[in-house]
Amino acid sequence: EDTFASKLGKEAPIELKQLRSLSDLVSNLTVLEFKTLFLNTEEFDESEYKHSLHHYYILKFEEELDFSRIKNHLESIMQIELVEPIYIKKANLVPNDDYYPDQWAHDNNGQASSSYGGDVGINDADTDTDLAWDVTTGDSDIIIAILDTGVNEHSELQGRLVPGYDYVYNDDDPNDVQGHGTSCAGIAAAKGNNNAGIAGVCWDCSVMPVKVLGDDGYGDDATIGAAIQQTASEGVQIISMSLGGGGYNS
Repeated sequence: EDTFASKLGKEAPIELKQLRSLSDLVSNLTVLEFKTLFLNTEEFDESEYKHSLHHYYILKFEEELDFSRIKNHLESIMQIELVEPIYIKKANLVPNDDYYPDQWAHDNNGQASSSYGGDVGINDADTDTDLAWDVTTGDSDIIIAILDTGVNEHSELQGRLVPGYDYVYNDDDPNDVQGHGTSCAGIAAAKGNNNAGIAGVCWDCSVMPVKVLGDDGYGDDATIGAAIQQTASEGVQIISMSLGGGGYNS
């Protein structure tokens, strides 16, 4: 256990049997999974070590347990600093406006209408993307990773989808059955000034589909967290996530 406490992360991840106190504690339970939360920990660099990402592990049981009780037991082990549940996240609502004049978030002139009639928009309460486009509309070398339900081929994204990954079903085909991720990719990067559809924020940027939510629109913190780290380690500097749910997780 002392050896475990001093591990730097470059070694192979520990096995359950190496941590004797934990192994003894769960000996009467069925452990389905014990593994590092983040992927490829042996390849971490200083940015990952700075935040101790190599210290995060997933422990999954077959039985339904009293979380508060198991948390107290686990945190009584000297080598374990913190125990958190893995919460479920879901896709947030995405507006389905088809035309740029209705996209008040780009340029708000009060055009939003109340269901009771009349305009309710506040003039200039927007992101000023119409002003930014006079400076730049982006570049294909700039990659926006959409962490969502996947992204499908679409005319508004033509020629700007780069290879991504499906962390839910663990394959190289992050297709979007649910549709939410493709809509979010459009909000971020749909081609502008092409007489069709909507205008994305950065319409010349590339899009990387990263599937972290299943076909039902739900995903868990562990999958999302591992995908964030892996995507960032590949050099992607912009990650967009339109998801949320209850529960704070460090």
